[in-house]
Amino acid sequence: MAPFVRRFCWFALAALLLLSLPTAPASAQTTYTVNTNADSDNGCDAADCSLREAIKAANASTGADIIQFSVSGPIKVNTALPALSGGSITINGGSARVTLDGGLAEIANGITITSANNEVRGLVIVNFNTILGSGFAAGGNGIHISGSGASGNKIYNNYIGVAADGNTAARNQNFGVLLNNGASNNDIGGATAGLGNVISGNRVSNIYIGVVSDGSVDPVENNRIAGNNIGTNAAGTAVPSGASLNESQGGITVYEYARNNTIGPNNVIAGHSTSSSTTKAGILFDGPGSNDPDIPSGTIIKGQLLSA
Repeated sequence: MAPFVRRFCWFALAALLLLSLPTAPASAQTTYTVNTNADSDNGCDAADCSLREAIKAANASTGADIIQFSVSGPIKVNTALPALSGGSITINGGSARVTLDGGLAEIANGITITSANNEVRGLVIVNFNTILGSGFAAGGNGIHISGSGASGNKIYNNYIGVAADGNTAARNQNFGVLLNNGASNNDIGGATAGLGNVISGNRVSNIYIGVVSDGSVDPVENNRIAGNNIGTNAAGTAVPSGASLNESQGGITVYEYARNNTIGPNNVIAGHSTSSSTTKAGILFDGPGSNDPDIPSGTIIKGQLLSA
């Protein structure tokens, strides 16, 4: 056999062998169904799977996982839930919404996200507490998105600081949604109908973008806030019943190291009037003096409905 033909046959045989080798299966999507209101922590299975157990299982799984519910709640957590650290996890409370209540936890955030490409939708997140002096990031926030790895996350169609009836305030003690410590390129609501959240009644501010008390200097940038009712009831017609107007300082607070974020379109922002003792605003910019490089910068505001 000629050398050229022999070499060609060997190459053909090698190619056939490579094609016959088993390939690694693609990461499968796993769905975890929360089927108990209890805050148990002994493993998620078909007989018993709490939200805490489902988050742990999804974090440990590969692929894009879904957490759904066969219960409506309320789910009352005893301590802080695990952060969404695995990435590409969807928590979907459905059109009826599932209530997540932090009233039993001394210090906790509702949902904490430290990874990329997660989605949280269809939840009612209320009554999360903190301890004075523990820092804004430690607890008391409905949703906390934190860290340079926390990007591409989507927060859609939730009630945060407002009860399931859409009319009654049930505040979280710090912020409704907190984005800090480098969290970037996330969406809080969206301009398309059905994506916006109701974020109202929370004690310090309904949405906060920028550095808090953790000492981070990582920019919080390119986040988008659109299509939300902020400071109002679900209908957007009034302040929620029982909301404390003497405490909340802003609908949206933009603070140090917040850069190039977009507010709008289609947010309805109300219920943040100015008093003689406390600065309040629908959109509040705060930080160091104008010559300080930490000052919030590059914010785009478009298409809002603002009211006192």
